[in-house]
Amino acid sequence: MPSITIPKSTVRVFSENGHYYAIDDKHRVICKDSPTACVQEAVNYVGEFGYIEIVDDIRGSGSVTISNPVTIVSRKRVWGMQFIISANNVHMDFYHLDATGNGTYAVVVNGNNNRININQLYGDYGMQINGVYNVVNIVNSIVNNLFLDIRNSSNTIYIRIAYLVGTPPPINSKLISLTDANGTSVVENRIIGGTIFNSYYGVYIPVSYTHLTLADERSSVDL
Repeated sequence: MPSITIPKSTVRVFSENGHYYAIDDKHRVICKDSPTACVQEAVNYVGEFGYIEIVDDIRGSGSVTISNPVTIVSRKRVWGMQFIISANNVHMDFYHLDATGNGTYAVVVNGNNNRININQLYGDYGMQINGVYNVVNIVNSIVNNLFLDIRNSSNTIYIRIAYLVGTPPPINSKLISLTDANGTSVVENRIIGGTIFNSYYGVYIPVSYTHLTLADERSSVDL
């Protein structure tokens, strides 16, 4: 019997005349008006290995949970939403994600083997990683508190430039933390960066087994 290839489902999330929509590749409307709900419904609708594209600037609130191995892409600006990646093998490629004001991490990665690329990341907190073998690339980030909270091993993080800001940052603010929820050190993570700024505090790495690699001698990290 010949094999049957089932095409991946595609959903586009966009705005038009003051309304938000999620529409599939057969032009069926699967969501209208709530930006966060439309992104969530798009993720749920495409199922495994589906494709979601956010084609307009979108401002929402609350969280979007990704529970299937999907590809989600945005070339525009996404505000107000937190993304929780609970699946494995998710591909996330965003131009601009700003979750400032939600009081938590912009992205939480609970799954494994995910590939996340964010050109501009802003938030009260940056990213929490609870899984393993994730590869993250962040070109530019400005956060008010902890930038990277890595709670498991064997992740690779590429950073071009990151700032911890605030007036001043909270007294216990760290740019990067590598301990699990019980305070135990996590090992064998690689953080490869250009310039990392925190004028108040440094990088909290309580174990020498975790490799911190800075590709640029201008990198400002206080170990």
